[in-house]
Amino acid sequence: MRKEANLIIIGGTIAAGKSTLVDGISKRRGYYPVPELREGDEVQEIILKKLYEGKRIHNATIQFYFIANRYKQYKDESGGMITSILDRGIWEDWFFALLLMANEKRSYEHFKFLWKTTIKKILDIYGYPKAYIYTKVGWENFKERVFLRNRNAEVANFSQNEEYFRKLLNEYNNNFESLLKEWDIEPIIIDTNNINKDQVLEIALKELEKKGL
Repeated sequence: MRKEANLIIIGGTIAAGKSTLVDGISKRRGYYPVPELREGDEVQEIILKKLYEGKRIHNATIQFYFIANRYKQYKDESGGMITSILDRGIWEDWFFALLLMANEKRSYEHFKFLWKTTIKKILDIYGYPKAYIYTKVGWENFKERVFLRNRNAEVANFSQNEEYFRKLLNEYNNNFESLLKEWDIEPIIIDTNNINKDQVLEIALKELEKKGL
């Protein structure tokens, strides 16, 4: 029997409703929510701002920074008495690295080795997540939600980042399930297109209930 971490992961691209779902499940089930963006993390805020504004930044540094933080999150939350819910998992860093490091072949190969080694260590030491939910969204709904949540860095620079957003969304929608299956994880896939957050939450709760969560 494989080792299991006491956590659930909610995955998906930006504006897919991950954070809202993390909040909803944690309130209904009494679980501990773990946000992806930590309040007061100035380094993280600077990285995202520069990225969306198209300012020069070393992409390998971004990816290594997020890997380190996601590893720490998993380690810290995996053995708690209360089930934790993570907003995005380290598996998804592959999608971002694939796009941001497309022209940095040597750095990308280094990243891929570190990423795979880190995931293997996570699973061996801390265990597999109890559930991994993927909040799937299409382009039109994605675009609508970006503007509805109105985060300045995303909205102000949407046009110049549209190609990047489209590619990221395509990578998620085409490869998410197969990526997790490589690690023997069967994701729960929720198509969030044209349904509201309450409906998404009810679907997620029913799927978790099937797993005894």
